Amino acid sequence: MCSQFTVFKIKNILLCFCLLFVYCLPVLADNTLFLNTFIYTAPSKYFNDIPTDQRERFVQYSSGEGMLDYNNGWLTYFCDNPRYDIGTSLFWVKLLPRKGQYPLVFVYMVRPILPGKAHSKNQTYVLDGNKLGWRDVTTQYIPKDLDSTMEFIPIRKGNDIQVVYYRENECRLILHWNGASFNKRKIRPRKIDLGASE
Repeated sequence: MCSQFTVFKIKNILLCFCLLFVYCLPVLADNTLFLNTFIYTAPSKYFNDIPTDQRERFVQYSSGEGMLDYNNGWLTYFCDNPRYDIGTSLFWVKLLPRKGQYPLVFVYMVRPILPGKAHSKNQTYVLDGNKLGWRDVTTQYIPKDLDSTMEFIPIRKGNDIQVVYYRENECRLILHWNGASFNKRKIRPRKIDLGASE
């Protein structure tokens, strides 16, 4: 027979799990809703040049392939996939959470996708969404001393963006999102596989 103390401990543990579930559920729901809002309403220039009338097919395909992760507010897509040939580049999206506000949306598209070629400067965006649409706030958040032709690959879990030097395909710097801005963190150089940004 359980002692009163044991019953008390079990009740407290169950209460903690319930509170955790209730606390986390709105966050997950918000991520799903907000990421879907971005997917279906973002102008094509911010969404890999994929027209809005093809976004439903895009969601169905990317969900089935594990490229769309609502829990982590993360999306990736490879335009050279022979089974689903739309879009113009490799493509990543990451939600950047903000306290008491909707998240910002980080978008990165590799342009051009030719190995060793310098990338375009208009491939990395930070967007702020509201009822009026999507506002480009990139210059307010991306550190000004970073070369905008570098690759900015968001990691699926957490709030880190890998800054990759395309000529060496090497990451030496992490941009860590702290809820309001990016902090730069130097790391030991490591090779990056664009298909493994987990």
